Amino acid sequence: MKTHFFKLVFILLLSSGFIAISQKKSMTHDATTEFLTKIADSRLMAIKAGNTAANKAASPAIREYAVQLVKDQTTLLDEIKILAAKRNIILPATVTPQKEKGRENLSKKQGKDFDDAFIKTIAIDQRTDVRLFKNAIEFKDREVSDFARKYLPLVQAHLAKTTSFKPKR
Repeated sequence: MKTHFFKLVFILLLSSGFIAISQKKSMTHDATTEFLTKIADSRLMAIKAGNTAANKAASPAIREYAVQLVKDQTTLLDEIKILAAKRNIILPATVTPQKEKGRENLSKKQGKDFDDAFIKTIAIDQRTDVRLFKNAIEFKDREVSDFARKYLPLVQAHLAKTTSFKPKR
């Protein structure tokens, strides 16, 4: 009887511990999913907006920057896709409707108005990206944490470059 009781207690404790471990893993997975999904969406937007700016910007410096932006964001997106696939995370294939609306509004602008709107739009996502990448460095998922640590300087450099363009008034 005593042995049966201890087995029951052991099983209950083991079950409780297992549930706690599973919930913690799920929360970690949820944070990873959210991070990868959000940054994939930002990459998709940066690529679309960058391609538009590469062809439409009035400033040659912004056109040149847009080409580099698209190149870097494509590289990042490719790595994000690999991380997501390893974790069975399905990433968005297109930007969110809100971002698509912003991109459509951007594409309607011309000249310096386009340049200013492009810089403003990209800077908003980049500020969010810096925060997301800094948070992801602390993730328990080592591979995602290492990815964030590796690419945070690039994300910060893009934000610095973007904000170096002064709006023309």
